[in-house]
Amino acid sequence: MNVKLKSTILLVLTCFFLLPANAQKLRRDHEQEISIGVTGGMNFSRIKFLPNIKYRLNEVGGQSFRPGYRFGAVFRYIHQNHFGLQAEINYAKAGWKELYYEDSGTSMVNDIDLQNVEIGREINYIEMPILAHIFFGKRKVRFYTELGIQLSAMLKYGDLKWNIAEDDPRRLALAEDDPRLYDDHSKMNYGLAGGLGFDFLIGKCHAIVGARYTFGFKDLYGNKKGDMFQKSNTHLLNATMTVLWSVRKFSERSRKMEKIKELNNNIYQ
Repeated sequence: MNVKLKSTILLVLTCFFLLPANAQKLRRDHEQEISIGVTGGMNFSRIKFLPNIKYRLNEVGGQSFRPGYRFGAVFRYIHQNHFGLQAEINYAKAGWKELYYEDSGTSMVNDIDLQNVEIGREINYIEMPILAHIFFGKRKVRFYTELGIQLSAMLKYGDLKWNIAEDDPRRLALAEDDPRLYDDHSKMNYGLAGGLGFDFLIGKCHAIVGARYTFGFKDLYGNKKGDMFQKSNTHLLNATMTVLWSVRKFSERSRKMEKIKELNNNIYQ
């Protein structure tokens, strides 16, 4: 083995052992933080309806995001430099709306013209997102991104809303097997959530503005071959303001020093 190869192997081994030690030292020296607070903002939701049979595409109106709101409580633990975990429990007003119009392809549904007819439903959830929180920047102003999972439990499945009168014959256009007309639906949802924003540190308070997108994996209605929809999953877009208060800051080194100090006090008492 020549000298150059020996030197290369020695350098690699040195880095292999020193880098984890240095990383561990950074974790010990980094100030960890526990924060709690409140969040609130606008909620924009839609449900992507995709029929099982192609010729029934015209039975779904043009879809747009339905505005609502959300608010809740937040817990955040900054464990390492640039990394932490965040958990929330939120109340969210969601749902969907559809508008039938000629530009979407056709407004004829079962030989009835539904042009300019709008339908929709309000659905309210308790949301429980658990997110990895990654941040960059200076101490006073940070840019962050987040990614994780979200579980949702339905609280309210509102009535189907129309923009036409109850006795309007156009209400009879939707087929009898259309699940949007009935109460047979999934009460649980789960999905993938990701977002970004800015965190402004003001004293012991964090003022945070951000946006988040959640893609639901669970279909609202049945998706078997004989069902009307093969897809009816939720899409959520949030624009929120969050306020967090730091309730504790510490590092591994400071905790060890506190334990040593406590032991010394017990010995000399």
